[in-house]
Amino acid sequence: MEVVVGVDGSPVAVPVLQAAVTEAKLRGAKLHVVHVVYVPATWVDGMTFMPGNIIDSAYEAAEAVKKSVWERVNSTLAGTDVEWVQVDRSGYPPDEVVDYATSIEADLIVIGSRGFGDLKSLLLGSTSHRVSHLSPCDVLIIKTKSDVTS
Repeated sequence: MEVVVGVDGSPVAVPVLQAAVTEAKLRGAKLHVVHVVYVPATWVDGMTFMPGNIIDSAYEAAEAVKKSVWERVNSTLAGTDVEWVQVDRSGYPPDEVVDYATSIEADLIVIGSRGFGDLKSLLLGSTSHRVSHLSPCDVLIIKTKSDVTS
């Protein structure tokens, strides 16, 4: 059994990860913790005219976020008896999570809902919405208190 969870740098990532741990324990599954670095194409296009130090700064910022995410994941998973794997990907987050889950024949994807509301979801898209439609397996969408108040 394989459970995939997508994590980012938001506070919502911790309760999502905790829910994934619970699911992995219940299923006797290995937990695959996926973090996706995403730099929108419009940023990359805009950066081609920027000095090298600005581009380097953008990559350094992405690395700092990634480091912070894995520190949070490690502290959240410390003391659990769940076998887990760290997975770093880059690209469009919902597609990368689904592609990875497909590649390992996952049984479940756990993902957070940001609760943007109808207008923001329409304009920005929704990771959980896209994952739920593309996924080859079941998807558990975790709604947190911060989603409700957004």
